[in-house]
Amino acid sequence: MKKIGFWNNYTCFANNKAFDPNAYGIGEDLAYPLLLLKEKLEKEGYILETLDLDKPENYEVILFCDYPNPETCCVDITSIPKEKKYLLLTECELVYKPNARKDLLENFGKVFTYDDALIKECGYKKLFLPNKIKAPLFVPYNNKKISTVIAGNRTIKEKGELYSERLKAIRFMEKNHPNEFDLFGFNWDKKTFTGPKVITYFNRFNDLRKIFAEKHICYRGKIDNKLEVLSKYKFCFCYENTNAIPGYISEKIWDCFFAGCIPVYYGAPNVTDYIPDNVFIDFRNFNSYEELYNFLININEEQYNQYLRNTKEFLLSDKAYNFSAENYAYTLIKEIENK
Repeated sequence: MKKIGFWNNYTCFANNKAFDPNAYGIGEDLAYPLLLLKEKLEKEGYILETLDLDKPENYEVILFCDYPNPETCCVDITSIPKEKKYLLLTECELVYKPNARKDLLENFGKVFTYDDALIKECGYKKLFLPNKIKAPLFVPYNNKKISTVIAGNRTIKEKGELYSERLKAIRFMEKNHPNEFDLFGFNWDKKTFTGPKVITYFNRFNDLRKIFAEKHICYRGKIDNKLEVLSKYKFCFCYENTNAIPGYISEKIWDCFFAGCIPVYYGAPNVTDYIPDNVFIDFRNFNSYEELYNFLININEEQYNQYLRNTKEFLLSDKAYNFSAENYAYTLIKEIENK
């Protein structure tokens, strides 16, 4: 059988751990798209394995998930012929800047991305960020709390970032409606020091980070099962890392759909090109958090359940299929066979 190599920037996924569901974190079914790709490639006569298991020349094609970090990559990518290298952009460029450097991306035979602007400008191939599409969980309306945020505490000072907007939502709810809001995720009980190295050095000391951390009275700690927790809330403040990238629609909104929780969404400027506006609440339609809050608490049970019915219908549609692991596998296999 012919071989396909795979590599991403997390060395914990080397030695074929990328295909082990237990190697992934709290995100639901994060391994599924890759496992499905491996399964379908085998039916087409290919073995998919991590790049560290063989020499680059023994692979027909090598799939790199995000631009390879020279410090962690198991090979020198400059030694691999361009036509063999396929780049799958998954990480937002605010978080990982090499993904936005066209001088680096041009060294790959094919580049796949969610970014509609890059596709238009550079002719790259569209690849939706994939999900395991499934029916929503159901918790009765009267058994649900009002609202939540499930996210890690991060800070990035870049144009178009939404970390600070997420923090505004948290602060508003904690100050004004603390009994109707819960906060979950990593590091909300720790301060992240930013700036020169002499300042960021203090991030090594967790006790110090806890002393200087902003106090979040609604913080409930980390979670084990995101969908199970989300299903207990009517609404989730669901903000992407940025609102500056058309087509950047991550698992954040999909986790809400699968949990039967209505997302208050802020992210891709063209989100309604891909997701109908009757399955989420568009943050951009409100002038203040007080206005948004009043809208949320005045949604009655019938109106709320209509959002859920709309969501069920959407998840069965062709538009939702675009974001499926099945479409992800189909797109990549088609391009591999047409190399």
